[in-house]
Amino acid sequence: MADWFMILKEIVSILAEATTILGVIALVYTVRQFKRSEVQRDMDVRMQKIEYSVDLLHAFSKDIIPAINTYIRRVQAELDIAKFGSVGQDKKGEIIVAVKIQCGGLEILNAMEHICVYVKTEIVENDIIFDPISGVFCDFMSQNEDLLESALQYGPFKNIRYVQNLWTTEKILAITNQQMEELAMKKEELLSRRMT
Repeated sequence: MADWFMILKEIVSILAEATTILGVIALVYTVRQFKRSEVQRDMDVRMQKIEYSVDLLHAFSKDIIPAINTYIRRVQAELDIAKFGSVGQDKKGEIIVAVKIQCGGLEILNAMEHICVYVKTEIVENDIIFDPISGVFCDFMSQNEDLLESALQYGPFKNIRYVQNLWTTEKILAITNQQMEELAMKKEELLSRRMT
Protein backbone atom coordinates (compact mmCIF):
# COMPACT_ATOMS: atom_id res chain seq x y z
CA MET A 1 0.00 0.00 0.00
CA ALA A 2 2.83 2.36 0.76
CA ASP A 3 4.14 1.78 -2.76
CA TRP A 4 0.83 2.87 -4.28
CA PHE A 5 0.78 5.88 -2.05
CA MET A 6 4.34 6.82 -3.07
CA ILE A 7 3.56 6.29 -6.77
CA LEU A 8 0.38 8.33 -6.45
CA LYS A 9 2.32 11.00 -4.58
CA GLU A 10 4.95 11.09 -7.37
CA ILE A 11 2.25 11.28 -10.07
CA VAL A 12 0.50 14.13 -8.26
CA SER A 13 3.84 15.88 -7.77
CA ILE A 14 4.66 15.53 -11.49
CA LEU A 15 1.19 16.75 -12.43
CA ALA A 16 1.57 19.72 -10.06
CA GLU A 17 4.92 20.63 -11.62
CA ALA A 18 3.50 20.24 -15.13
CA THR A 19 0.51 22.38 -14.18
CA THR A 20 2.83 25.02 -12.72
CA ILE A 21 4.93 25.01 -15.89
CA LEU A 22 1.81 25.28 -18.04
CA GLY A 23 0.54 28.08 -15.80
CA VAL A 24 3.81 30.00 -16.18
CA ILE A 25 3.72 29.48 -19.95
CA ALA A 26 0.10 30.67 -20.07
CA LEU A 27 1.01 33.68 -17.92
CA VAL A 28 3.94 34.60 -20.19
CA TYR A 29 1.70 34.21 -23.24
CA THR A 30 -1.00 36.39 -21.64
CA VAL A 31 1.51 39.09 -20.72
CA ARG A 32 2.87 39.08 -24.28
CA GLN A 33 -0.64 39.33 -25.70
CA PHE A 34 -1.39 42.18 -23.31
CA LYS A 35 1.77 44.02 -24.36
CA ARG A 36 0.91 43.53 -28.03
CA SER A 37 -2.60 44.80 -27.38
CA GLU A 38 -1.21 47.78 -25.49
CA VAL A 39 1.19 48.64 -28.32
CA GLN A 40 -1.62 48.29 -30.86
CA ARG A 41 -3.93 50.42 -28.72
CA ASP A 42 -1.24 53.11 -28.39
CA MET A 43 -0.77 53.07 -32.16
CA ASP A 44 -4.53 53.34 -32.68
CA VAL A 45 -4.74 56.27 -30.25
CA ARG A 46 -1.82 58.02 -31.98
CA MET A 47 -3.41 57.52 -35.40
CA GLN A 48 -6.72 58.88 -34.09
CA LYS A 49 -4.91 61.93 -32.66
CA ILE A 50 -3.21 62.49 -36.01
CA GLU A 51 -6.55 62.24 -37.79
CA TYR A 52 -8.12 64.75 -35.38
CA SER A 53 -5.10 67.03 -35.85
CA VAL A 54 -5.48 66.99 -39.62
CA ASP A 55 -9.22 67.65 -39.31
CA LEU A 56 -8.52 70.53 -36.94
CA LEU A 57 -5.92 72.02 -39.31
CA HIS A 58 -8.42 71.73 -42.14
CA ALA A 59 -11.15 73.48 -40.14
CA PHE A 60 -8.73 76.18 -39.01
CA SER A 61 -7.54 76.93 -42.53
CA LYS A 62 -10.97 76.62 -44.15
CA ASP A 63 -13.13 78.39 -41.58
CA ILE A 64 -11.23 80.30 -38.92
CA ILE A 65 -8.48 81.99 -40.95
CA PRO A 66 -10.95 83.38 -43.51
CA ALA A 67 -13.21 84.49 -40.64
CA ILE A 68 -10.26 86.27 -39.00
CA ASN A 69 -9.35 87.99 -42.28
CA THR A 70 -12.94 89.15 -42.79
CA TYR A 71 -13.12 90.24 -39.16
CA ILE A 72 -9.93 92.31 -39.43
CA ARG A 73 -11.12 94.04 -42.62
CA ARG A 74 -14.54 94.79 -41.13
CA VAL A 75 -13.10 96.11 -37.84
CA GLN A 76 -10.63 98.34 -39.68
CA ALA A 77 -13.37 99.65 -41.97
CA GLU A 78 -15.70 100.36 -39.04
CA LEU A 79 -13.00 102.05 -36.99
CA ASP A 80 -11.91 104.17 -39.97
CA ILE A 81 -15.49 105.41 -40.26
CA ALA A 82 -15.87 106.04 -36.53
CA LYS A 83 -15.04 109.56 -35.48
CA PHE A 84 -13.71 109.47 -31.97
CA GLY A 85 -13.05 113.20 -31.70
CA SER A 86 -13.60 114.21 -28.10
CA VAL A 87 -14.64 110.76 -26.91
CA GLY A 88 -12.87 109.79 -23.70
CA GLN A 89 -10.42 106.91 -23.58
CA ASP A 90 -12.86 104.74 -21.58
CA LYS A 91 -15.64 105.19 -24.11
CA LYS A 92 -13.23 104.75 -27.00
CA GLY A 93 -12.25 101.31 -25.62
CA GLU A 94 -15.90 100.37 -25.19
CA ILE A 95 -16.68 101.45 -28.76
CA ILE A 96 -13.77 99.42 -30.13
CA VAL A 97 -14.92 96.30 -28.25
CA ALA A 98 -18.51 96.83 -29.46
CA VAL A 99 -17.25 97.09 -33.05
CA LYS A 100 -15.20 93.92 -32.61
CA ILE A 101 -18.24 92.06 -31.28
CA GLN A 102 -20.42 93.39 -34.10
CA CYS A 103 -17.84 92.27 -36.68
CA GLY A 104 -17.87 88.65 -35.50
CA GLY A 105 -15.22 88.60 -32.79
CA LEU A 106 -17.27 86.47 -30.40
CA GLU A 107 -17.87 83.83 -33.06
CA ILE A 108 -14.13 83.61 -33.69
CA LEU A 109 -13.45 83.34 -29.95
CA ASN A 110 -16.00 80.53 -29.70
CA ALA A 111 -14.34 78.68 -32.59
CA MET A 112 -10.93 79.20 -30.96
CA GLU A 113 -12.29 77.92 -27.63
CA HIS A 114 -13.49 74.79 -29.42
CA ILE A 115 -10.03 74.20 -30.88
CA CYS A 116 -8.40 74.88 -27.52
CA VAL A 117 -10.51 72.16 -25.89
CA TYR A 118 -8.88 69.66 -28.26
CA VAL A 119 -5.42 71.02 -27.47
CA LYS A 120 -5.91 71.15 -23.69
CA THR A 121 -7.35 67.63 -23.47
CA GLU A 122 -4.59 66.35 -25.78
CA ILE A 123 -7.04 64.92 -28.28
CA VAL A 124 -4.78 66.33 -30.99
CA GLU A 125 -1.01 66.16 -31.44
CA ASN A 126 0.44 69.48 -30.34
CA ASP A 127 3.56 68.79 -32.44
CA ILE A 128 1.43 68.67 -35.58
CA ILE A 129 -0.77 71.72 -34.99
CA PHE A 130 1.59 74.04 -33.11
CA ASP A 131 3.56 75.47 -36.05
CA PRO A 132 0.64 76.05 -38.44
CA ILE A 133 -1.81 77.43 -35.86
CA SER A 134 0.10 79.01 -32.99
CA GLY A 135 1.25 82.12 -34.86
CA VAL A 136 -2.20 83.08 -36.08
CA PHE A 137 -3.77 82.14 -32.75
CA CYS A 138 -1.31 84.05 -30.57
CA ASP A 139 -1.36 87.12 -32.83
CA PHE A 140 -5.16 87.21 -32.88
CA MET A 141 -5.37 86.79 -29.12
CA SER A 142 -2.78 89.47 -28.36
CA GLN A 143 -4.54 91.93 -30.69
CA ASN A 144 -7.94 91.14 -29.20
CA GLU A 145 -7.23 90.93 -25.48
CA ASP A 146 -9.88 93.61 -24.94
CA LEU A 147 -12.44 91.50 -26.80
CA LEU A 148 -11.59 88.45 -24.70
CA GLU A 149 -11.92 90.42 -21.46
CA SER A 150 -15.32 91.66 -22.59
CA ALA A 151 -16.36 88.17 -23.71
CA LEU A 152 -15.75 86.75 -20.24
CA GLN A 153 -19.31 87.79 -19.41
CA TYR A 154 -20.51 85.19 -21.94
CA GLY A 155 -18.23 82.35 -20.83
CA PRO A 156 -14.97 81.68 -19.02
CA PHE A 157 -12.86 80.87 -22.11
CA LYS A 158 -10.49 78.94 -19.83
CA ASN A 159 -9.26 76.75 -22.67
CA ILE A 160 -8.22 79.79 -24.70
CA ARG A 161 -6.29 81.14 -21.71
CA TYR A 162 -4.62 77.78 -21.16
CA VAL A 163 -3.52 77.37 -24.79
CA GLN A 164 -2.50 81.03 -25.04
CA ASN A 165 -0.20 80.61 -22.03
CA LEU A 166 1.08 77.23 -23.27
CA TRP A 167 1.87 78.37 -26.79
CA THR A 168 3.26 81.75 -25.76
CA THR A 169 5.62 79.95 -23.38
CA GLU A 170 6.59 77.45 -26.08
CA LYS A 171 7.31 80.29 -28.52
CA ILE A 172 9.44 82.13 -25.96
CA LEU A 173 11.33 78.92 -25.17
CA ALA A 174 11.94 78.26 -28.87
CA ILE A 175 13.27 81.78 -29.39
CA THR A 176 15.43 81.52 -26.27
CA ASN A 177 16.82 78.14 -27.37
CA GLN A 178 17.60 79.53 -30.81
CA GLN A 179 19.38 82.53 -29.29
CA MET A 180 21.35 80.23 -26.98
CA GLU A 181 22.43 78.10 -29.94
CA GLU A 182 23.51 81.20 -31.85
CA LEU A 183 25.47 82.44 -28.83
CA ALA A 184 27.11 79.05 -28.42
CA MET A 185 28.15 79.10 -32.08
CA LYS A 186 29.55 82.64 -31.70
CA LYS A 187 31.40 81.57 -28.58
CA GLU A 188 32.93 78.62 -30.43
CA GLU A 189 33.92 80.92 -33.27
CA LEU A 190 35.51 83.42 -30.90
CA LEU A 191 37.34 80.69 -29.01
CA SER A 192 38.66 79.22 -32.24
CA ARG A 193 39.89 82.68 -33.33
CA ARG A 194 41.62 83.18 -30.02
CA MET A 195 43.38 79.84 -30.33
CA THR A 196 44.81 80.62 -33.77
